[in-house]
Amino acid sequence: MEMISELTISNYRGIRSCSLNGLKSINILLGRNNSGKSSILEAIYLASAAVEYRELIYERFIHRLNYLLNRRTDRGFSIERKLGLETLWYNYDQREPIRININFKGDVKFLAELHSFHSHPLIKVKELEGLLCLMEGSLYDETLKIKGHVSKNDIIRLYEPVINFMSNTVFIDSSLIYDFKQVEVKLWRNVLKERQDKLIAELISEGYDVKAEGLTYVPYDGGHQLVIVTPKGYIRVDDLGDGARYAIILLMVLATSKEVPILIEEPESHQHPSGLAETIQFLLNLLIENGLQLFISTHSIEFVRLLYEIAKEKGLEVLVKTFFLERSEDGIVDVREIEAVDMDVLRKLGLDPRLLYII
Repeated sequence: MEMISELTISNYRGIRSCSLNGLKSINILLGRNNSGKSSILEAIYLASAAVEYRELIYERFIHRLNYLLNRRTDRGFSIERKLGLETLWYNYDQREPIRININFKGDVKFLAELHSFHSHPLIKVKELEGLLCLMEGSLYDETLKIKGHVSKNDIIRLYEPVINFMSNTVFIDSSLIYDFKQVEVKLWRNVLKERQDKLIAELISEGYDVKAEGLTYVPYDGGHQLVIVTPKGYIRVDDLGDGARYAIILLMVLATSKEVPILIEEPESHQHPSGLAETIQFLLNLLIENGLQLFISTHSIEFVRLLYEIAKEKGLEVLVKTFFLERSEDGIVDVREIEAVDMDVLRKLGLDPRLLYII
């Protein structure tokens, strides 16, 4: 399995520079608002657009960069029309490219650059002495002029492990709760194909006080909707609480993804601790079963505590690492690693790890 071991980001959103080293299977990002947590997730997603530009869930965005341009607020920005593109750059300054430098275990290196003149992120290839657009096979020189084309076979030879790992990267945030139909349309067939619907029913039963016997589609108002089957009838998934719907989305994505990075923003959203604990149980099982690497931004110490405790019960605590982020006024993100033992010490001292910036 490929896995990201190091990540360096330059000129993206509020980040002028940031580096994370020693990444593991589960990487938790803690920090104050505007410290760069979400931007790190987005930067990984931007890099994935260099190997596969199509957005996997939000059909209306088509391009992954369109999703990034409109994820925080949908303004109708478009990479194709170069509308709003500058909002991806640090201080809106497009003179230097956005650079996402990724090292994988096994010493595979991958440098993606986004330039204002091009609709796809480019890959810097030392062997070819230029910048490669995987989508088009075009090779650019250092002055950003086309110097030739690269065959599909050569592209696969150079980057097959990266392409396989990064192409199906998924970004999960709470906005999906309110667009559940998109998730159904994109994922339900694969969920049912592998009978992972049983897992979802089990999660809903154990964590969200609904006696779920299964899930199915029913005709509804001229279309079809996903429902939870109960002993007394059915409940539309749309009518479940936000926390239960977010848990279902997480499970559907993790259950249908194999050996890819999954980017998760605030999994604690709308969650009661009991439901969150059950969701973490399933999350850890699927992590191992499907060979996933998770990057999770959170403000919840309850989530971090539960994750470490449940991982420890399963003998998986060595797969978890927490990073505390602080961003300076000039966009430099300072990253501090917090080991599990450090979390325990801080908690015993009555100190909140989220407040490390004043400790």
